[in-house]
Amino acid sequence: MLFYAIYNTYTKYHDILFWITLINLFQKLNLAGICQMVREYSSTEKIKKNDIA
Repeated sequence: MLFYAIYNTYTKYHDILFWITLINLFQKLNLAGICQMVREYSSTEKIKKNDIA
């Protein structure tokens, strides 16, 4: 998952320039589409956890 790759990179590199570059990259991509995908993924994960509990 893209989010985990970004998070793992963040934990290794707390570089502000890295984040500026990343934000610029996301602005070039469809940011709204990415946010929607993340929201859908998060909601499905919550449902799975609720089913287990």
